[in-house]
Amino acid sequence: MKTRNIVALATLGFASIAGPIGYMGCRNSKTDEAIVRELTGDVFIDSQINKLNDKNFDVRRDAAKQLAETKNPITEKTLLSTLNDKDWTARYYSAWGLGKIKSKEAVQPLILLLNDSQHKVVSASVIALGEIGDKAATKPLCNILLSSKDYEDYSYVINALGKIKDKEAMSTLEHYLFKTMLTSNINATGKALDSISHEDTIKILLDHLKSNDNDKVWRSVDTLANLKAKETTPSLIPLLEHNSVDVRRSVIRAFNQIEDESVVKPLCNRFQKEAGYIQSDIIFALNSIKSKESVPSLIEFINHEEEFIRGNIAMTLGNIGDKRATKILCNRLKYDSSPQVRLKAAEALGKIADQASLETLFEVRKILIEYQGSRDLREEVDKAICKAVLGPCIH
Repeated sequence: MKTRNIVALATLGFASIAGPIGYMGCRNSKTDEAIVRELTGDVFIDSQINKLNDKNFDVRRDAAKQLAETKNPITEKTLLSTLNDKDWTARYYSAWGLGKIKSKEAVQPLILLLNDSQHKVVSASVIALGEIGDKAATKPLCNILLSSKDYEDYSYVINALGKIKDKEAMSTLEHYLFKTMLTSNINATGKALDSISHEDTIKILLDHLKSNDNDKVWRSVDTLANLKAKETTPSLIPLLEHNSVDVRRSVIRAFNQIEDESVVKPLCNRFQKEAGYIQSDIIFALNSIKSKESVPSLIEFINHEEEFIRGNIAMTLGNIGDKRATKILCNRLKYDSSPQVRLKAAEALGKIADQASLETLFEVRKILIEYQGSRDLREEVDKAICKAVLGPCIH
């Protein structure tokens, strides 16, 4: 575009010297302004503006779409006038385009469009108001949330409030966090609150951890997890002893996301007190954290009666990569009753790549060949042998 502009200016400069007769004595058929508009692409915009007066709805809709997609500020006045078009798609594209150019003049007209009969026009107006970021939109957007239905997706409204970053919206967002029933809304609300004020959001959520309402507690925990608020870990650890299963599971899932080594010991201490499905959550959390501190406990837990938990523990030991796990994994590879656990043990031994596992690996390989055992297991055993001999970087 810069090159084209230079050409345009050069053309005009020459024309101003040469007068009405152009280069080589040929008369210019276009005005200087027309030449500039053509070279800068404004002729296309002009043609679309003219189409907005067409009687055909399809033509007007397409023109509004084309103008919106230019994201050019010179379209502002035209797009503003199109917000009142009878065709809802023209209103939709005009709202979208005004958001892209961040038109401050569009704020009040867009607020009026929040009452449009077409939901897509409303959603485009909401998104545009978020892009523009004017605090005048805070109250109208908050009113949408306050009157919303619990099971409908309002994440686009929440995201807009997060972009506007007006602290006046925080009380409404806090209220909505504990009202909505959709996970997408809950997640969006937490992010919006955090974008407005991280410090205030953390304080709000920590206060709700003390609530007698279990629903508020686990929602607060989930939100802190989504924000990866590691500084809140000391406040979350005591909730591992909470009387609500939902709260305890939300805390364990939070530790899975936050990945703070300070929770390893509390998680290991809690393992034997929980049912199998929660024990599995604990193993996944320990797998995410990958702390060598958890290895002795995992070695103890791998004799669990449930094969899916034994398999997940083998996987976790492999991902941690501590050679202290070699002996127990060799044992699981040779003697576990579950083919899946033996496969996970072989994969884990390959990741650890400890030469101390070679004797067991060769022994198992010989048996697999002799008795035509599982091809998948043999492939993993072969990989583990290569890695133990040559190093873990071998694939």
